[in-house]
Amino acid sequence: YRCSCPVSYTGEKCEVEINLCLAERPCRNNGVCSVTSTGYRCDCPLGFMGKSCEAVIQLGENIEVNRDGFVEFNKSLLSATPQQEEVIKFTLKTTEKDGLVLWKGQPSPLQRSSSIDYLSIGLQDGYVVYSFELGSGPARIRSPIRINDGYAHIIQVTRLGRQGSLTIDNNLSYSTSGQSQGPLQSLNTAGNVYLGGVSLVSTITKQQYTENYSGCISDIYLQDKGPLRLPEDAVGGFNVRPCLNKK
Repeated sequence: YRCSCPVSYTGEKCEVEINLCLAERPCRNNGVCSVTSTGYRCDCPLGFMGKSCEAVIQLGENIEVNRDGFVEFNKSLLSATPQQEEVIKFTLKTTEKDGLVLWKGQPSPLQRSSSIDYLSIGLQDGYVVYSFELGSGPARIRSPIRINDGYAHIIQVTRLGRQGSLTIDNNLSYSTSGQSQGPLQSLNTAGNVYLGGVSLVSTITKQQYTENYSGCISDIYLQDKGPLRLPEDAVGGFNVRPCLNKK
């Protein structure tokens, strides 16, 4: 007899697994390779896409992610003092009802940290949920309307000390506010700002989210900086594509 082996196995009885990432180094342009049941996959850095990250793309101000992509911005872009109002603004377009959109927390979930502080924006059942933890109990502010209707919606959140607000489409009728618990006023997060999601999303968000965002993101503002352009204004990211349907 003779065995016809899948692409990632060899040997008389297909008993030897081939690490295609090491054997063939298929990912180009600094793509990150991982072995899969069907061979390999490449996670492509900003400005590249394709099976092997071979295609050069232009990103700019309108991007799209699909659960496995994110952009990393330097934490200095969102570093308000306790006396300054923190402002985040961007436009989302999606038909998906759940997913983490933005995260700012600690540098690594694998490192012990004395701080539990975080700031997050995400979708839960189609509603925008804005949450922040300053160390004595989180704020959780939910939009009054769902936004996963396939149309573009402007999302703006603010925070001044314990007080936070969330506004949809610059419409005061779609605005809501809340505050964190306890006396603490400052957000103590040493990590960068992640847009589109994070790796190990369930671990990092402590099960608040089990998947990352899928859809378009555009017109990104952090504090008074924006609209941010990619890759120029980012420090990293993977699996980000241009948004082809911007309206």
